[in-house]
Amino acid sequence: LHIDSGEAISINSSGGAINIGNDNAAQAINVGTAAGRTITVGNNSATLNLNGRGGTLLIDGTGQTVDINSAALDIDATGEVTVDTSAGITIQTTEADASAIRLNANHANGGIDLMANNGVVVSIDTDSVDFASGATINIDNTTDSSGVGNGALVVDGGVSIAKNLNVGGDLEVETFVVGDLIVTGSTTLLTASNTVIQDNIIGLNTSGSEGYGASSL
Repeated sequence: LHIDSGEAISINSSGGAINIGNDNAAQAINVGTAAGRTITVGNNSATLNLNGRGGTLLIDGTGQTVDINSAALDIDATGEVTVDTSAGITIQTTEADASAIRLNANHANGGIDLMANNGVVVSIDTDSVDFASGATINIDNTTDSSGVGNGALVVDGGVSIAKNLNVGGDLEVETFVVGDLIVTGSTTLLTASNTVIQDNIIGLNTSGSEGYGASSL
């Protein structure tokens, strides 16, 4: 059956569904496959169901822009979700929330890897954040520190540094009520125009019972 009309063709039903290709003959159905047509399916109050569970659901917009406008977008997949592009990827939201964009590896052993040039630069696990050995961490904030709890980098816990520490400004060690400043090394070099030590007891190469040394100056 071939229908070719010079006028509009309307198929409507007030008594039931309009079925196209609903029998058991697995033949292709082509809609708008020739010429530069505009194809419209549904309207502002319609529900649209696309079911490709028996094969592949392919949306091909090669060379075009695919624009999805929705109140929410929910993608559920039992396998990996891969987005490949030859241009940039932008994830943007206007939500006024401190956690507006969330990346969640929802498993006890799950993690998040941030990669560049096919190599992992940052690896995030439940209890650690690891930076690749070749990655340099730069903090460009120039806020100065006037005490514990402020500055460009604030760490609530202890800090372990395996190699050299170079400080370009003042170094202030605050021990609150109880605490010690311990410097261990084969050579300790102080180079300054003026060195002021405000302490009651200073032990030099001693092993007495009073603090770190029984001798006092």
